Amino acid sequence: MSSEQLEQRRHRYLAAMGVTSWLPRAVLSGAKSSPDSVYQFLYGHEDEDFASDTDLDNDVAGATGVKSNVDTISSELKKSHIAPVTAESLQLSSTSVAPTGINSKTQAAGLNGSRHSAEVRAASTPIDIPQLAIEARVNKEKAPRFRLGFWLYKDVLVIDSLPLLSRGGVTQEKYQALCANMVRAMGLSAELLATPYVLAWPMLAGSSLDQGKAEASLAVNHKIQKLLSLAKPRLLLFLGEPAAQMSMQRSESLDELRAVVFNYTSQIKALTSLSLTQMIQIPECKKEVWNDLQKVLPTDG
Repeated sequence: MSSEQLEQRRHRYLAAMGVTSWLPRAVLSGAKSSPDSVYQFLYGHEDEDFASDTDLDNDVAGATGVKSNVDTISSELKKSHIAPVTAESLQLSSTSVAPTGINSKTQAAGLNGSRHSAEVRAASTPIDIPQLAIEARVNKEKAPRFRLGFWLYKDVLVIDSLPLLSRGGVTQEKYQALCANMVRAMGLSAELLATPYVLAWPMLAGSSLDQGKAEASLAVNHKIQKLLSLAKPRLLLFLGEPAAQMSMQRSESLDELRAVVFNYTSQIKALTSLSLTQMIQIPECKKEVWNDLQKVLPTDG
């Protein structure tokens, strides 16, 4: 191994121990010439210099190999008239930072190199980044399941609770016919002012979306407001429990909400009764609905 390689290795060992090497960077008048390796050495580039050294792993494989290399380095340093670094020589003082005879410019260059090397070591030192605890995403409120049918007439907006598994609903002839007959029985016009509409909830698939009861109620009332912009009915008729709960943001059961007159706005009243499905499947329910409607008849009263 050449003296240049030994010199580079010595500085690598020193750098591994956290020791900053001080080398002259200019020829001093009257001073003994230093080996070429001194001027070829670039501090902070030891890893690049040893990138192609295939003997390094073998040299540091055991304590015996390391001691042998240290002895070889010391021998070579003696031949090149450079004193090996000892424990005493590593005790640097604040007043003696450069060899005697080196001018102030050389000393300043050495200080700058030392600062630069410290910055290089600091930049290359792995940063211990604390591991953030990743908590499982808390499941949002369970989405309610319902289907609501909307019929808009001149004086009444009917919102009916449809079966979850039924198809069509508001488009089925029996639903539309029963709803129109109920409106006529109230003495109101049964002419539809908008196409019947079905709102199914949840609207989208996926558990990561917030489709809880609060969001469902917002969606229902958004639809109601759109329909109220087309007409000015005096009554909102909620048929079935989901229609009443979602439209008025209530948690009471159907039995508690039935036949109770609410003020949806200052000009619009609201009433809850049995659904069209219940009236179709159990004809006797029509009489109960008619009794509930008496509290809002006549609607202009």
